Amino acid sequence: MNQDHKTRLGGLFLMIAGTVIGYLAIWRPYQAALAGSNTVSLHKSGIAVAILFPLLGAVRVAGGDAFNEHFKAQVVGKKTKLGWLYLGIVATIAIGAYTLVTAKFEALGYSR
Repeated sequence: MNQDHKTRLGGLFLMIAGTVIGYLAIWRPYQAALAGSNTVSLHKSGIAVAILFPLLGAVRVAGGDAFNEHFKAQVVGKKTKLGWLYLGIVATIAIGAYTLVTAKFEALGYSR
């Protein structure tokens, strides 16, 4: 198995893990909130991971090793324009999704 396949497979695992965490951190509390539960336990880090894992997984599956190299370059200090674009898109979507999820809970009367 070459490196590109390993990167895409890792992305698939991130998507699966994010879906499971999303079910536990977002979907179950949301269903409890809709059912009128007195308290709902929200974990900010769980919500963040549930959003970031599938998002980064989807990008790794779609981009393969080319994405992985641009993303690694951002971390080690060899900044690239495409790497900044990837980081900007991921950050924008993640912040927007996090804001949407917390707003939905606040609309149901549950505060952070």
